[in-house]
Amino acid sequence: MPLKRPDIHAPAVPARSHAKEHWRERDQVIEIMAIYKFVKAAGLIAIDAGIIKMLNPATAERVQSWILALGDGAVHPTIHRWLTTAASLSPTRMRAIGVVALLYAMLFVIEGIGLWHQSKWAEWLTIIATSTFIPLEVYELNRRPTVPLAAALVVNLVVVAYLIYRLRHPEERVRLV
Repeated sequence: MPLKRPDIHAPAVPARSHAKEHWRERDQVIEIMAIYKFVKAAGLIAIDAGIIKMLNPATAERVQSWILALGDGAVHPTIHRWLTTAASLSPTRMRAIGVVALLYAMLFVIEGIGLWHQSKWAEWLTIIATSTFIPLEVYELNRRPTVPLAAALVVNLVVVAYLIYRLRHPEERVRLV
């Protein structure tokens, strides 16, 4: 029996078909988490750009002169402490911080894209990545309690709790509007 030749003019069939998800079926809380991840990634990329600038000796010298010109009382103590710390880091240490910041930015972008598409793998990745830092946040909060640290801990706990709930109840969606 001769083999049948494939019809090259047959209509294409997609490998798999996805039902278009209506915008009302999307979970807005997950979308907000995705946007938050993108904002964090942008912040880390900005820090990385600043680190690259600080590796230039002329920029480092300019920051050093700002620290001297500002003195102790002319600027907020936290900003003064950050500038002093940044100016005292060695180029090797600054490069290491830059690499770590870039890696975290990549992680946040990956999480953000996955969450925006409301993928289960992204929800799991976000649970794991966020849960990993909760013990460190608790330690820091015990060592030096501040409102921003407490707020970050609360936000991270809520994110993890919501994503766990979401994985256990995949049919439920939260609409804020």
